[in-house]
Amino acid sequence: MPPLQGDSSSASRSDVELTVNGLPVRAVSVDDGTATFTFAELCERPLGVREYLRLAEEFERLRLITVPDLASAERDPLTRLCQLIDVLYDRDQQFDVQAVSMPQRMLDAHRPPHDAARTLSRLAALSPALFR
Repeated sequence: MPPLQGDSSSASRSDVELTVNGLPVRAVSVDDGTATFTFAELCERPLGVREYLRLAEEFERLRLITVPDLASAERDPLTRLCQLIDVLYDRDQQFDVQAVSMPQRMLDAHRPPHDAARTLSRLAALSPALFR
């Protein structure tokens, strides 16, 4: 598979625009096989499983920052977060999350995704430090 446009080489770079399946996706940073994205960039935009799979293929570790209190998040971004976690879990991918509250707050959302409990279990396997 060809590299992502914008290349994900191991050189440390900030504010990198990648093209993933024809869609622009901005990474906060790309550093030594790790790509850092904001919650808004990966979950509030209309990205899907194909884009998450492509990112997982390209990077050894993904980091998601600026994750809001999931109880206040809308259903579509929560569903995308669940899809991202599913992709990473299925690939046994390294995943770091920086959130303002505990992930379990997803269950308190007005309309939580139907698979929220499973997602939390998978997230605990990927990022156990979030649940301490």
